[in-house]
Amino acid sequence: MRKEDYRSAAHFGISALAEGRTVWWLASSFPAIFYGMDIAYFEPEVGKAFIAFRSQVDIHTLPLPSVIILNKPDLHDPFGTVQKIMAQNKYQVAARYQEFVIWTNAAGN
Repeated sequence: MRKEDYRSAAHFGISALAEGRTVWWLASSFPAIFYGMDIAYFEPEVGKAFIAFRSQVDIHTLPLPSVIILNKPDLHDPFGTVQKIMAQNKYQVAARYQEFVIWTNAAGN
Protein backbone atom coordinates (compact mmCIF):
# COMPACT_ATOMS: atom_id res chain seq x y z
CA MET A 1 0.00 0.00 0.00
CA ARG A 2 1.30 3.43 -0.92
CA LYS A 3 1.66 6.19 1.64
CA GLU A 4 -0.38 9.35 1.61
CA ASP A 5 1.30 12.01 -0.51
CA TYR A 6 1.47 14.85 2.01
CA ARG A 7 4.50 16.32 0.27
CA SER A 8 2.71 17.01 -3.02
CA ALA A 9 -0.46 18.21 -1.30
CA ALA A 10 1.52 20.57 0.95
CA HIS A 11 3.49 21.95 -1.99
CA PHE A 12 0.24 22.63 -3.86
CA GLY A 13 -1.05 24.51 -0.81
CA ILE A 14 2.19 26.45 -0.34
CA SER A 15 2.10 27.55 -3.99
CA ALA A 16 -1.54 28.62 -3.68
CA LEU A 17 -0.77 30.63 -0.53
CA ALA A 18 2.20 32.28 -2.28
CA GLU A 19 -0.23 33.38 -5.03
CA GLY A 20 -2.41 35.05 -2.38
CA ARG A 21 -5.10 32.38 -2.50
CA THR A 22 -6.96 31.11 0.56
CA VAL A 23 -6.49 27.46 1.49
CA TRP A 24 -8.47 25.16 3.75
CA TRP A 25 -6.45 22.12 4.80
CA LEU A 26 -8.44 19.07 5.88
CA ALA A 27 -5.68 16.68 6.85
CA SER A 28 -3.18 16.22 9.63
CA SER A 29 -1.32 19.44 10.31
CA PHE A 30 1.99 17.86 11.32
CA PRO A 31 3.11 16.76 7.83
CA ALA A 32 2.00 20.12 6.40
CA ILE A 33 4.19 21.93 8.91
CA PHE A 34 7.05 19.51 8.22
CA TYR A 35 6.89 20.41 4.51
CA GLY A 36 6.92 24.14 5.29
CA MET A 37 3.27 25.19 5.23
CA ASP A 38 2.12 27.85 7.69
CA ILE A 39 -1.03 26.76 9.52
CA ALA A 40 -3.93 28.57 11.21
CA TYR A 41 -5.68 26.25 13.63
CA PHE A 42 -8.90 27.82 14.85
CA GLU A 43 -9.81 30.62 12.46
CA PRO A 44 -8.48 31.70 9.06
CA GLU A 45 -5.39 33.90 8.85
CA VAL A 46 -3.95 35.54 5.75
CA GLY A 47 -1.06 33.56 4.28
CA LYS A 48 -1.79 30.41 6.29
CA ALA A 49 -3.66 27.22 5.51
CA PHE A 50 -6.74 26.98 7.72
CA ILE A 51 -7.38 23.69 9.50
CA ALA A 52 -11.12 23.83 8.79
CA PHE A 53 -12.10 20.73 10.74
CA ARG A 54 -10.78 22.34 13.96
CA SER A 55 -12.65 25.59 13.41
CA GLN A 56 -13.97 27.47 16.41
CA VAL A 57 -16.26 29.46 14.12
CA ASP A 58 -19.13 28.28 11.94
CA ILE A 59 -17.36 27.68 8.63
CA HIS A 60 -20.60 28.50 6.78
CA THR A 61 -20.06 32.13 7.84
CA LEU A 62 -16.54 32.32 6.37
CA PRO A 63 -15.66 33.53 2.88
CA LEU A 64 -15.23 30.63 0.48
CA PRO A 65 -11.62 29.50 0.13
CA SER A 66 -9.86 29.37 -3.22
CA VAL A 67 -8.45 25.91 -2.53
CA ILE A 68 -9.59 22.99 -0.38
CA ILE A 69 -7.12 20.21 0.25
CA LEU A 70 -8.98 17.12 1.48
CA ASN A 71 -7.51 13.92 2.85
CA LYS A 72 -9.65 11.03 4.09
CA PRO A 73 -13.05 12.72 4.34
CA ASP A 74 -14.24 10.13 6.87
CA LEU A 75 -11.63 11.49 9.31
CA HIS A 76 -11.30 15.15 8.38
CA ASP A 77 -14.86 15.98 7.28
CA PRO A 78 -16.91 13.27 9.02
CA PHE A 79 -20.23 15.13 8.76
CA GLY A 80 -19.62 16.17 5.16
CA THR A 81 -19.79 19.86 6.00
CA VAL A 82 -16.98 20.97 3.71
CA GLN A 83 -18.03 18.53 1.00
CA LYS A 84 -21.51 20.11 1.01
CA ILE A 85 -19.95 23.57 0.72
CA MET A 86 -17.91 22.35 -2.25
CA ALA A 87 -20.96 20.85 -3.96
CA GLN A 88 -23.10 23.95 -3.41
CA ASN A 89 -20.40 26.24 -4.78
CA LYS A 90 -19.25 24.21 -7.78
CA TYR A 91 -15.70 23.40 -6.67
CA GLN A 92 -13.73 21.39 -9.20
CA VAL A 93 -10.93 18.88 -8.82
CA ALA A 94 -7.60 20.55 -9.57
CA ALA A 95 -5.27 17.70 -8.63
CA ARG A 96 -5.16 14.24 -7.07
CA TYR A 97 -2.35 12.78 -5.05
CA GLN A 98 -2.27 9.52 -3.09
CA GLU A 99 -5.17 9.85 -0.58
CA PHE A 100 -5.66 13.58 -1.38
CA VAL A 101 -8.02 15.50 -3.63
CA ILE A 102 -7.34 19.19 -4.25
CA TRP A 103 -10.44 21.27 -5.04
CA THR A 104 -10.57 24.80 -6.42
CA ASN A 105 -13.41 27.27 -6.44
CA ALA A 106 -14.85 27.62 -9.93
CA ALA A 107 -15.56 31.29 -9.18
CA GLY A 108 -11.83 31.84 -8.71
CA ASN A 109 -12.13 33.30 -5.20
